[in-house]
Amino acid sequence: MIKIIIFILVAVFVNHHFHAQPLRRQRIRRNAYRNESRLWPKAVVPYTIDDAY
Repeated sequence: MIKIIIFILVAVFVNHHFHAQPLRRQRIRRNAYRNESRLWPKAVVPYTIDDAY
């Protein structure tokens, strides 16, 4: 009888533990500059094409 009670308590605890946490993590924003002075002016990257190309 005690084994059944312990089994039920463990099952309830584990079930509650898994369902209490959100399934998805919050998205972490990455790969963006906060400092706009590091961006290219007017979003144009200056470059030249070599004559040998």
